[in-house]
Amino acid sequence: MIRRQVLLALGLGLASVSRLALAEAPAKIPAVGLLVTNVPVNDPIFDNLRTSLRDLGYKEGQNISLRIVTAEGHLDRLPALAAELVDADVDVIVATNEVSTRAAQRATTKIPIVMAGYGYDPFSLGLIDNVRRPGGNITGTYSSTPDLEGKRLQILKQALPHLSYTAVLWDPAFAENAPSDLRRAAELLHVRLDFIEVRDGDDLKSAFQAAKRKGAGAAKT
Repeated sequence: MIRRQVLLALGLGLASVSRLALAEAPAKIPAVGLLVTNVPVNDPIFDNLRTSLRDLGYKEGQNISLRIVTAEGHLDRLPALAAELVDADVDVIVATNEVSTRAAQRATTKIPIVMAGYGYDPFSLGLIDNVRRPGGNITGTYSSTPDLEGKRLQILKQALPHLSYTAVLWDPAFAENAPSDLRRAAELLHVRLDFIEVRDGDDLKSAFQAAKRKGAGAAKT
């Protein structure tokens, strides 16, 4: 799924980069920067990505250059990594989720940014001017699924009819407007929510312990 999203974003980015390349010297190889939050740079997903790009006719070092930077879970590094891509003068930045898109947006208003894996409506969050005509330097794809939050909670309530208190494990850096969507659904289902922050894998154990200690009937991520 992630590879498909990045490939689609790369396709959008390469379309704009190709237009730029036509106006420049033939020796110019379009440079694509990937701004990643968690996956290490040597993860097999990037090998798969390169394979898929080759299948589409893009060969690294010949007609495309990839520059992958990753925070490896340390999100405070994203601003510096985004600035690194800007300093490297890449032709387009592919941002793999909400947080990296925001970091790229703060780093540049000139280099095209293609968002992939964005989970919420970028218009309602003020990221773009219009869905059909984004304006600025940001485009890409997103999957806004706020209704699914309520549906998932509804299914949980059906499985546990007496459920009245649920712990929600969430990372505020990624969720943006998710709590408000979930809270509205919880009000309709008469379920009380307790949001427990989980910023990395090390927080999971203490989060579940906190949920158990508070008497939560279920936990949701």
